Amino acid sequence: MKKILSELQSLREVQSRLEKRMETLEAGQNDLKNNIRNKIDGLAEKILEKLDHTLQTVHKVKIS
Repeated sequence: MKKILSELQSLREVQSRLEKRMETLEAGQNDLKNNIRNKIDGLAEKILEKLDHTLQTVHKVKIS
C-alpha cells in the first residue's frame, strides 16, 4: 500500500511539472503570436505608406 501511495505522489509531482511546462509553452506561444502580429501590422503600414506615396507621385505627374 505504501508503494502505491508513493507512486501516486510521484505521478502527481510529474503532472504538476508538466502543467507548469505547458503554461510556460502557452505563454511563449502567445508572445510569439503577438510578435508576429505586430511585425505584420508594421509591414502592412509601411506598404500602405509606400502605396500612398506612389499614388501621390502618379497624381502629380498626371497634373503636370
